[in-house]
Amino acid sequence: MLCRYSSTSLTIRDELTPRRSRSGFSQIELLFALCIMLIVAAISYPSLKGAQRAARINADVHGIAGRLMLAKMRASATFTWAKVEFDETDGTYTSLVLVDKDAKKFQAERGGRACLNDKECAEPLAPSDAFGFGSIATPPPGLSTIEQSPEIIFNSRGLPVDATGSPVSTSAVYVKSDMNMYYAMTVTLSGHIMIWRWNESANPPAWEETQ
Repeated sequence: MLCRYSSTSLTIRDELTPRRSRSGFSQIELLFALCIMLIVAAISYPSLKGAQRAARINADVHGIAGRLMLAKMRASATFTWAKVEFDETDGTYTSLVLVDKDAKKFQAERGGRACLNDKECAEPLAPSDAFGFGSIATPPPGLSTIEQSPEIIFNSRGLPVDATGSPVSTSAVYVKSDMNMYYAMTVTLSGHIMIWRWNESANPPAWEETQ
């Protein structure tokens, strides 16, 4: 009798339970939830896009800084010259090592492998990035002028030099994004590679060292 009573009670309780609670969400509820998701996505899209652009230029900047460091180490380890060339038109950079000192001939390489031509070893910037500093007229600390270096050469002591072998302290590479983010990489006279970020919101706007 107890079991029969319980079964009857459950049956009555099920009948009293609203049918909507057993049939899931209604179409109106689903549409309402979808609208909320679309609104949240639309609000967050600009910030996600900005974060993506920031990540891309950050990767390009550290990629170039890494190439400069490798060129410096390669020159010191092999007692030769090494350099990184920058093509503003194509938006690429290439690592090269000196193979003929008398003729000042450099061989492009990538990952320790020599390339048949420079283009084969060229590293491209992200599509949203390019070389340049826009309308910025203030050079990074330690420099008197703002100018893009077409190449940065390291001698056998890992120090920056020009094509004649004379020490230079004005080596700098500038990278910008299509969202007005600007970075600079400079090489001091002692061979120290530094990364700078342009802070437009500072008073006054200035270059700030970053990692």
